[in-house]
Amino acid sequence: MPIQRSEITPPKPRDLVCFGYAIENWEAEGEVAKHYVGSTNARTWSSKVRIYVTRRHDWVYAHGNFVFEGHIYPTKLLTSGKYPLSTLVENLVAMPDSFSVPGRYSEFQGAFFNEFRYFVDEAMFSGGMDHLAFDGLRHCSVLVGSPPETTSFDIFRKRTSDRFVFNIGRIDHMSTNNFNVSGQGNVVGPNARIDNQTNTQQWAQASGNLDLNALAKELGTLRAALRVEGKDLENDQALASVAAAEAAATVNDGTAALKHLKAAGKWAFDVATKIGTTVAAKAIEGALHIP
Repeated sequence: MPIQRSEITPPKPRDLVCFGYAIENWEAEGEVAKHYVGSTNARTWSSKVRIYVTRRHDWVYAHGNFVFEGHIYPTKLLTSGKYPLSTLVENLVAMPDSFSVPGRYSEFQGAFFNEFRYFVDEAMFSGGMDHLAFDGLRHCSVLVGSPPETTSFDIFRKRTSDRFVFNIGRIDHMSTNNFNVSGQGNVVGPNARIDNQTNTQQWAQASGNLDLNALAKELGTLRAALRVEGKDLENDQALASVAAAEAAATVNDGTAALKHLKAAGKWAFDVATKIGTTVAAKAIEGALHIP
């Protein structure tokens, strides 16, 4: 049964994850998404996962072909929050407890960068969306023009003078209060969380004296240096992780910053040490020692 509409239009919340057939007033975007993600559903983190991303004004719509156990429709989401691609994808393919199992977040990151297929509307690059990141993705296509033609993100970026800022972060929780959803199924409630719970306590202990403002500034410097020194896909992935940590530190999200700095790895630490970004180097070193 569809969720009943309220006679009074309530204020819209910032975030919505939908397991139903469609999100009200976004059915057209949903139909376009189906053209790119296909009719074959995915139920594991593999190369079969396809994700379409578009926008309307300040709202981002993401639609995949991943179907959770117990549901019949692929997951889709809508947000006006400043969340990066990795966060959106986590919410499309992972339940709140998915990363409580050791090694599962590393598995997700591997699939996120190397397996999943992305189809991104060029409207995402027209301004105001620089919190999203597509750097380091092995399979990312941009849909250009009308009717859309598909080109690789790397080629698209070169054609547009490499002007984008690449940041990744995390959604702390996605609220669905007062949202109308059409179709069968349900949505994630206001207390839903996508969180790497295994390192939350460790971060709280490790971050006591860390200045997140200083960290964000130094990570911006480090990100620029990594872009110059990077030579391969592994370096690109480290760059994206540092950008993720920068975005998280900017919004004072220490847990997410730690998680992404751990993923950035030793190469990022070595470069941070070499260029003298001591706050960033110390944070990466600490993150690498957290199991």
